[in-house]
Amino acid sequence: IVFSARTSVVMTGRFAGETQRRAEIASGRAVDNALGTWHKPWFYEHVRGVLLTRVKDYPNWGEEPYVEYVPLRQYYHRHSRSIFWQMQELVPFGNAWW
Repeated sequence: IVFSARTSVVMTGRFAGETQRRAEIASGRAVDNALGTWHKPWFYEHVRGVLLTRVKDYPNWGEEPYVEYVPLRQYYHRHSRSIFWQMQELVPFGNAWW
């Protein structure tokens, strides 16, 4: 995600098993993040918040990766929450009884 000409975030991902996820979260090396819950910020705002917090709190933050576990379905739909407001315009017949 590119925020400005000098600020961007590169993310990588890989599938992880439930045992690995629980172990890393329990040890404090990772965070569990259910992106799809109603109270969560937009994905790019979440990334911006992590970036600003990490830069402020950890001057050498690039040396150790920030690890977050996101459920697969919520990861796939991380950018689609805003489409809800546009659905009526995109599919005008979507709410009609056939």
